[in-house]
Amino acid sequence: MENNFKVDSIGIGVRRGGTSWIQQCLSEHPQFCGHGDQELSFLNDPRKYNQGMEFYATCFPECKPGQIRGECTPGYLASKEAMYQIKKWFPQAKLWVCLRNPIERAYSHYIFHKAEEKTGAKTFEDAIKDKALKPYYIDTGFYYAQLKEWLSVYPREQILILINEDIKKDPLKFIQGVFKFLGIDPNFVPPSVNTEVNWAATNAFIIPRLNFTIITIKRFLFHHPIVFKPFVLAARFLKLNKLTESVRQANCRKSGRKRLGKPVMPEKTRQYLQEVYREDIKNLEKLINRDLSFWK
Repeated sequence: MENNFKVDSIGIGVRRGGTSWIQQCLSEHPQFCGHGDQELSFLNDPRKYNQGMEFYATCFPECKPGQIRGECTPGYLASKEAMYQIKKWFPQAKLWVCLRNPIERAYSHYIFHKAEEKTGAKTFEDAIKDKALKPYYIDTGFYYAQLKEWLSVYPREQILILINEDIKKDPLKFIQGVFKFLGIDPNFVPPSVNTEVNWAATNAFIIPRLNFTIITIKRFLFHHPIVFKPFVLAARFLKLNKLTESVRQANCRKSGRKRLGKPVMPEKTRQYLQEVYREDIKNLEKLINRDLSFWK
């Protein structure tokens, strides 16, 4: 591990909240040096964290002079473990979180999982009632409860709280505000500023189930406590991530990938979720001093 290894910028949440787009724009900034993939999940996964900080350092490319180092794992916001690990190892890191209407976020997360065949729930209503799935779709939307914990550990000026809906209003102004907060050139215009990233889509495959098999094997290897470290080190050396991604892309028919149509959420379901989140949103408005009536 390099001397004085540190991470300067950490995106802590939330899933389906715009983090992929923000991280993509950051990766294009010449003064930003980041982990290539989203959801490194080192600081909230004991199996990874137990590999040691030396291993964490190997997950980042060598940074050039004048660059800041950063990563983004949307699951950190809901993790007290990550909150304290960041405080322990990188107390001066600048944190950012992008919040989205919790109802739309939950629905988007379900649609995305459905497209990727990552959920067995046939309907969104089934998903939000399932005790095993509730943490993914419902619990992560209680932003006030989670941010209150973080702000009890970190000073307010150390956490940039963003609202996803502001991206569409002026994406360049939005991302340049992030650049300014992180202390890098705020006038840089990232190539992806007007490009939508990580949208849910239907896929047509040349070899059926090949991509699903690749994802399943990688997921097993990345989470197996014994093979995890040697596998990841070998993968980085042999550039297996790029190879498997190339295979997955080649297996997708160019004419087959289409934006997945999102069915209209039943009004009864929306009303139910509005009640679920009503108090948390009200408290969040006071916490961040922002009118969020467009979420209600």
